[in-house]
Amino acid sequence: MGTARRRAFRIFAIFIFVVSFAQYCFSKVRESGLQKGPVVLELPVAGSDGSVYGQVVDAWQFTIADVGPSGLDKGQGGKLLFTPPSYTGNIPNGYIHVVSPNFRIALAFRSVPATDGKQNG
Repeated sequence: MGTARRRAFRIFAIFIFVVSFAQYCFSKVRESGLQKGPVVLELPVAGSDGSVYGQVVDAWQFTIADVGPSGLDKGQGGKLLFTPPSYTGNIPNGYIHVVSPNFRIALAFRSVPATDGKQNG
């Protein structure tokens, strides 16, 4: 196995096992997605069993929305409505409006289970 491949494997392995009890979610909306119109992201409510933390970034990895108890939804969950630049359509009631400065967005979320004081490790 080459040096570069071993290095990449070690970095990947470290990332996977950093926090073994949390689940991660990564996704992206391609450029053609926002060019066709708004995109909705539905978030769960933070509760006694845990919460979701994360961020949504644009094509240049500039954060356009934080989610979770410290984010736009304040842990109350809800529907984020991502609109493309220069969008002039209506924003439905009950949606959290987020304007993307370009046509590509990506997200990274982490679920964080509530601790009850009995967790090992």
